[in-house]
Amino acid sequence: MKKIFCLLMVLIVLSFGGQCSAEIKIFHAEHSYLMNRGEPIKDAQDIAVKEAIRTISEEAGVVINSLSELRDNQLELDRIETFTAAVLRVKSKTFGKKFTPDGNLEITAVIDAELNTDDVAEILDELREAKKFCQKL
Repeated sequence: MKKIFCLLMVLIVLSFGGQCSAEIKIFHAEHSYLMNRGEPIKDAQDIAVKEAIRTISEEAGVVINSLSELRDNQLELDRIETFTAAVLRVKSKTFGKKFTPDGNLEITAVIDAELNTDDVAEILDELREAKKFCQKL
């Protein structure tokens, strides 16, 4: 029950991310997928889009928070928290198709997305607070 409650809290936090003015970063990614024979083009396009968005997500929202504490030159605490937040708005999505020399069809997805950096920072702060609350339960 605690896990469901914590999951709901995280989803609510993600749904109501802040809307303050911020720096808008533009990201571009391309991913090509070589289709298997008999595979629907829509499935190949979905895979190519998913991988292109994954590339943008990895580049866009990785924030590392680290804390180290020393006492009498001894490391007492060494903590690194890594969160990935992808609050992306896809601005354009295009597809390319070409045949390879061996006759297979290659689908390429080209994605342009924007990211509001303040929204990401705010959501990450809220997720940290939600994580602390869940650990107390």
